[in-house]
Amino acid sequence: MVVTGARLGKLVDLINEHGLASVSAQDARYAGTVGRGPWVAKITIARLDKVVGLP
Repeated sequence: MVVTGARLGKLVDLINEHGLASVSAQDARYAGTVGRGPWVAKITIARLDKVVGLP
């Protein structure tokens, strides 16, 4: 999973602490409305294929 945005440090802390109920992406025009909090622009989930040579 890739999360793109700004000020994501607090979001990372919440994920690591299992203290996050949900995440949603918002349009860039709303980036200033969250103040100093994290702003998520895009969430991408993609399959990671097995890398050759790794166990």
